[in-house]
Amino acid sequence: MNIVSGKNIKEVFYGLLKKIVDEGHTFTTLHGRIKEITSVLIEIENPRERCYIIPHRYNNIFATMAETMWVMGGRDDIKFLQRYLKRAGDFSEDGVTWSGAYGKRLQNWYGINQIEELYREATKNKYAIYSRRLVAILYDPQRDFRDKLLDCPCNNWIQFIVTPENKLDMQVSLRANDIIWGFSGINQFEWSVFQEMFANWLGVEVGKYYQFVGSMDLFSRHFKRAQNILQAKVNDLYKDNTVPIINVDIGHDNFKKEMDSFFMIESEIGIVDKTTFLHHLEVVESSFIRNVLMLLYAYDLFMNGKDDELIIWLENIPYNDLKVVAIEYMCRNNKYLEEKLINCRSELAIYY
Repeated sequence: MNIVSGKNIKEVFYGLLKKIVDEGHTFTTLHGRIKEITSVLIEIENPRERCYIIPHRYNNIFATMAETMWVMGGRDDIKFLQRYLKRAGDFSEDGVTWSGAYGKRLQNWYGINQIEELYREATKNKYAIYSRRLVAILYDPQRDFRDKLLDCPCNNWIQFIVTPENKLDMQVSLRANDIIWGFSGINQFEWSVFQEMFANWLGVEVGKYYQFVGSMDLFSRHFKRAQNILQAKVNDLYKDNTVPIINVDIGHDNFKKEMDSFFMIESEIGIVDKTTFLHHLEVVESSFIRNVLMLLYAYDLFMNGKDDELIIWLENIPYNDLKVVAIEYMCRNNKYLEEKLINCRSELAIYY
């Protein structure tokens, strides 16, 4: 077994990537050439440190946030996701839905809301919180043993375990995982958000995040990038605890209301003015959701070349790890923004 552990996503990502490059075997699949290691166990000590700035990784935090909210909202539609993740349509058989969408399977497994069942099981009596039955399923043989399936779910099984120290560990099992677009692009981020939210629902601390992967892959399109990543100098975003981690404070009792508000307000981005948008944000109780919406609004300004408006808008957003990586993304190939935000960038300690 290949075991990789670390303090946060950055440390584990580098450990995994180096192991794949150094020890992986290369072969050709239906999806092209890959380099692979098998039977991989990942342990992340602090899954809340879910953001990173890694040279040559080219991550898009806006796509990551949007897809996470899409999963949390139980969605399977392509229209919302394609606004932030252009290649989403490549994994849809009908151009309308994503058949392997995790959120839909979590919240409507043949009529069963698995998230609610997890909560019910964990709170049904004073001993229930230590139940070892806090399990959710994502792989569906009835749907997934089909030919011409563009999106066969990689994440197959989830378990929560409350430890004797009253910390919520999360275990995720995957048949296969692309280290660039899958593991570091979305999976650890989205599941750690779910883990932190559920820990808050149960009134316990966030524990460790574990991931078992049958096949951890590096696709040939990323071979050169992997070498560049491993050769570059990188700093830890969370070094010395200088960058605050935003809390995932989405409550249980108003979960559906908060998610409905998110998608309603997100649909107004690019349509309503800033004053109206800020006014509508007042109905959202979760600071996490408010921050995500404000950053997605910033992304719309950025994509439409409204740099001066963007600079002013960013002043409305609290200082946290999501904001840090969002600023880094927008400054990558924009010398004007980089110059205007130089003081902010220095303050946020995101040089590398």
